[in-house]
Amino acid sequence: MAVRSAISLIWNGNISPAYLRFQSVEHAKEELLAGNEHMFVAPDGTIFLQVPGVKIDDSFQLVDQRRHSSQRLFMMAVPYIGGYNPDYSGLDFCAATSEIIAGRIAYGG
Repeated sequence: MAVRSAISLIWNGNISPAYLRFQSVEHAKEELLAGNEHMFVAPDGTIFLQVPGVKIDDSFQLVDQRRHSSQRLFMMAVPYIGGYNPDYSGLDFCAATSEIIAGRIAYGG
């Protein structure tokens, strides 16, 4: 059942893959020309690198394919957000994350 729910989130556009924008345009172009399969060029020409996991905002809310933060879906599972910051781990991270999420829920998302 969990797999069906996850697939529904993808098909319905409720989640989107995680991407990071390159700080260096030159390095991004080098990677693109080298054939890196994890690259994405936005319509405005900005170059991104797809990283493991799903896109989240600063409050750990899932971001949909229209770039809107979900008011009801949060992600704390490190394997799905580790592409943003591989240092996400440990009890300190869990405590800080749950405080952020609880605050967002308490104030209506």
